[in-house]
Amino acid sequence: MATKKATKKAGISPISAKLKFNPEWFSDPVPPFFRNLDPRALKELAAAKKEFAARVNEILAKGQR
Repeated sequence: MATKKATKKAGISPISAKLKFNPEWFSDPVPPFFRNLDPRALKELAAAKKEFAARVNEILAKGQR
């Protein structure tokens, strides 16, 4: 005769059913110095970030040839 455990369908264990993913565990808050910058400086930082991303993509494209 089959036991109760053997007849159960494979599923989530009772322990993992209680664990929930919380995205706040991995969030990175904005550093406070960004809030104190003027809009011109923020625009310059955004432009530098785009230039850096473009340069990285260019280097990766050259490496794949």
